[in-house]
Order: sequence, then structure tokens, then C-alpha cells
Amino acid sequence: MMGMGYKNSLNISLAVSFLTLSAFFYYTSNLHSLVRVVSVKTVYSNHEHEKNDFDSNDFNKSDIAHVVPFKRATPAIINRLSTGVLSVERDVLTFNAEDILKSLSDVPFEESRLIHKIQKKQKHSDFDCVIRIAKYCSSRCDHLVQGKHSTEWTRFRCDVSESCQVETRLVGNLTYELMQTIDVVFFTPAHSTLHLMHLISLRPPGQLWILYSRESPHHDYQYAPEGLTGNPFNLTMTYARDSDIHFPYAALQKKRKQIHHPKIPRKTKLIAWMASNCQLLSWKRTELVKELQRHISVDAYGKCGNMGKLPRDDDTIKALQKYKFYLAFENSECRDYITEKVWKTCLMRGIVPIVYGSTRESYEKTLPKDSFIFLEDFSNMSAFVDYIHVLDADKARYRKYFDWKIKNTVNFMHSTMFSIQSPKLNMCYLLKKLTHVFFHPESSWQKRTPDFASWWKGQCLDPTREKDVLGFSVH
Repeated sequence: MMGMGYKNSLNISLAVSFLTLSAFFYYTSNLHSLVRVVSVKTVYSNHEHEKNDFDSNDFNKSDIAHVVPFKRATPAIINRLSTGVLSVERDVLTFNAEDILKSLSDVPFEESRLIHKIQKKQKHSDFDCVIRIAKYCSSRCDHLVQGKHSTEWTRFRCDVSESCQVETRLVGNLTYELMQTIDVVFFTPAHSTLHLMHLISLRPPGQLWILYSRESPHHDYQYAPEGLTGNPFNLTMTYARDSDIHFPYAALQKKRKQIHHPKIPRKTKLIAWMASNCQLLSWKRTELVKELQRHISVDAYGKCGNMGKLPRDDDTIKALQKYKFYLAFENSECRDYITEKVWKTCLMRGIVPIVYGSTRESYEKTLPKDSFIFLEDFSNMSAFVDYIHVLDADKARYRKYFDWKIKNTVNFMHSTMFSIQSPKLNMCYLLKKLTHVFFHPESSWQKRTPDFASWWKGQCLDPTREKDVLGFSVH
């Protein structure tokens, strides 16, 4: 659900997408009831026969600058959706839950605490309806907000049910007593000590769970521990395009004004790589880099390299921008797992990424056309090395890797954007999504994939299977 910052107010961006749908809204924290419509687009693989569902003619400057109240903004957003876009998010944004609930028989508390409470308030006006959302962060709470988070519940209202109040806060320890008072648990990214099976034993009937993960299944393996059966999560929100809510590391946005000659930092060096995690997660990443260094110049920074650690972020940017290419090798081989290595380190800073980790299809459907080099395209080391040397010698051919910058720019989404900032917006959206899934379970990921562990682990290659890259064994 994404720019980034105004001087006197906190701007937050929400990426709401289903499969290939990405709708971007800009909000200000002190005007949370207002929405700024920026763009609605579909990102494809950019093959010649495929076209973007987003048409730049759908927007003009007055559209982009126009600020309207949230309820009136929804039709404005929907009217700009291409007819080729799936209708699921359209339904989520426009359906009236309270009207539908009036004609629905009573939903037990044990089936959905959220729906039950809204219904009860409709029938008993004196009922104190409070929907409680716990953003569970375990040992990472202090890290997420630098020790400044409040232990108090923040209360507000959502348009999913104007008659009920909503309250939310970060929670580091989900005790049995606390779990009984919570209606929705929102699992924030990267838990080091999740203990999911223990939480399942504490989970009261009717409590809804939302998984928000930014890491690969190899890293966040505790979401699918041994012995887990079925699907404990009511909504999934990950980088995977087939999640209920697609929340990638970044996305492309059309520029309001095209440029003819994209700026590229001056290049004096060939290939760089930077990594501090040298452990073997699922494939021999460090070993492959060392093998490349035997055939072509690669400067390796960080704990895993020979160039030392770059002391500050500014030094890192300046150092890396001198390179023509960067080894954007993910630590896991999983579909759709395309992280900041590609987006922030390379595309946003004028470096051509040499990618490995996800599938070619995922890279094509996610990244700008002709912006990356897919390592597995080359049958052997000589073919790869020869190609890099050709690009190094041919300035015009190298610059073509930046042609995407003429019309597009990158919006990078930090992991805390959804979990920490703008709760009145983001949590209300999740409640509406949960309500919509209750009425339309056929549209949910859980309905399509009832076994979570199979889906979670199935995103990645089996590390025990033999595999060669450029003639080098990576498994």
C-alpha cells in the first residue's frame, strides 16, 4: 500500500494491490480524512505486445494536486481504474459493510469478532463497540520506533463501521489475558522469536490474524514451523504477487513530465558487491562472488568482501555510484523476492543491477524494461564476462539500460510505512479488507491455498536440489 515527505507534515503512502494492481494514495497525518490521488497502474513485464493498463492521459496536473475527503475520493479512484484491472480492490474500497450486515443473520463471536461486534452495535445502540488491533512486534518494538512508542491504545473511527471505534498499538508480549481482549493481530515484519505454535495455543475463537512479512521464507521460517497444519492467517500481506495484499519493496510510478536524457553518475569502475551476511542461507552466494572475481573485476565491500566496510551511508552512495554494475544477489532464491538491493542500491542510484535470486518472470513483471541483467541468461562464465566487457566498452549501449528513467521513477517503501505510520488509514483499510473477505471468501488467498506452510515454503527453490549458475554449483 506510497512523494515521500512534506516539510511540515508527515506524508505516508499506502500500497493497496491485488496481483498486478497497485493503487497509490498520499496522506498527511494531520489530515488523515483527506486522500491525494496520485496514480493507479498495472506493472507488467513490458514486452512489446503488452501494454500498461495505466494511461498517463487519465491524469492531469489538476487531478494529481486535487485533495478530496476520503469518502468522496473513493469513486474518484475507482473511475481511474482501467477496465482490465481485477475488481477485487474496487469492491473493497466501495462496498458498504453496515448495509450488508443488516440483512445478514447473526454472526457468532467465535466466527469473527470483527463482524460480530459491528452487528451487535447495529442492534444495540448502547453497546460500547471497540475493535482492538494489536500490532505484534515481539522483541522488535523498541527498534521499530527507537524506544518512543506508547503503551497506550490509539483510538479512532473507520468508515467500515462509523458506529464502532477502533484502537491499536504496538504489542511486544501477547499474554493469554491480553489475547482475550484483541480482535485482530497484525504480525509486523521480521520476528526473531515468534513462537507461532505457542500463539496459536493462546488464540481465542474469532480472532483474526494478518501476516505482514518483508523477508523470504528462508529468513522468516518461523511463520511455518514444523507441525503447522492448515492456515492460521486470515490475510497475507507480503512481497509475493499472489498475496491478498501485494506490498513490494518498491514500484514504478509514471513521471508527470518526461525527460530526454536521464542523469547517470560518472562511472570509473566496473562491478561492485556489498554484503555483511556471509552465512549460507539457501545457496552459495559468497562463493559465487569469489568465483566471479577469478574471471572479472568485482570489488566486494562489507564483512563478506575484500574492500572493507564503508563507514557511512553517504560514503556508500558515493562509492557505489562510481560502478557501472552491481551484483544484486538475493540471499534467498524465491519468486517475487526482489529487495532493496535492486531498487534502492541500483535503480534509484544509477547502477545497472546484475540480478539473481528470483525468477526471470518475476523480474520482468516487476522491474522496468531493459533495466537489469539476468545472470541465468548466460550459459557459462565466458559468455557473461564477454557481455559485461562489451557493455563497458560501448557507452551508448550501456546507457540504454537507463531509458526507463525517461518516463518512470521509483517509489521505495520502507517496511515501517504500513505498520508504524498513519494507523487511521492503514488499519482501517485492513479492517475493510477483512470484512470484504468474510463476505467474499472466494477472493481470498486463504480460500485458494488452505495450507499455509506449502505456499510459504513453496515460493523458494529447494536448496538440496543441484543447480549450476555459469557452470558453478550454487547448491
